Amino acid sequence: MKKTIMLPCFIVVFCVSVAHGAHFSHYAGSFRTASEAYAKDYYYYDGPYSSLQTKTDSVWVENEAAVLQANALCRSSVISGLRDNSLYIRMFSLSAAISLDSYGYAWGLGGISTIDDSTLGVFYKIEPDAGEELGDEVIVHWAGQISIEPMGNSPRGDISAYLSGLGEMDHLAVTKGQLPPVITAPDEATEVWTMPNIVLHNNYYYGFENIHTLKAQIGDVIGIFVGVGTGNTCSGYQSGTVISNLTATVTVESVLSGDLDGDGDVDFQDFAKFAENWLVGTTP
Repeated sequence: MKKTIMLPCFIVVFCVSVAHGAHFSHYAGSFRTASEAYAKDYYYYDGPYSSLQTKTDSVWVENEAAVLQANALCRSSVISGLRDNSLYIRMFSLSAAISLDSYGYAWGLGGISTIDDSTLGVFYKIEPDAGEELGDEVIVHWAGQISIEPMGNSPRGDISAYLSGLGEMDHLAVTKGQLPPVITAPDEATEVWTMPNIVLHNNYYYGFENIHTLKAQIGDVIGIFVGVGTGNTCSGYQSGTVISNLTATVTVESVLSGDLDGDGDVDFQDFAKFAENWLVGTTP
């Protein structure tokens, strides 16, 4: 008589529900923009002109100095906003200078940083939406792009641009859970993403793009620490322009109930992780 062997069959269903998400709210800190411009030639001088402003959302400053044979322009701006479950930030600094004769001299300096009178960094809190509660797990996605581009005639004068941290830092940092005030560098234990300091001096285009994902909880505070700036000095038949540009989108999403590896989706890697740990931790 032929025997039939019955094998157990397991059907694993990964649920993709859980609430619709969470959102960011401004918690502390500000953006600071700075701009300086100066120009002179054999007959005249114009400047120096300088501006400095600090705001929690968006701000820009601009200065221009112009004489017969030299001029300078500097613009620094920050555009930021909160919409739905995302935070948008763009930092832009431009410095341009030109000298048209041997007596001409001009410079422009610009900078943007996440700093105010009370703390380094700008901070955002993860808030619950309908159906969410404090302590629920979420995923935070950081998507950033950086470009630095010096341009000009040869010789171009002294053209530089930078992306760096603040205070004692030498890098851009994103922290989780550290509360302001932060008056030096953030605690390394709270840093969840970093990027090294970049300085270009009379160099060519630099570009960088990065996407980073981290786990967090509703109620956590995310901090961003960064400085962006440009400098341009020209004299004696020189001209140049330099641009620094940083854009970032930070998005918060609820954790999918089957997302075991925390990458924001439910796929075969999650099933493999589930299978690898099947019955682990049980006792006979």
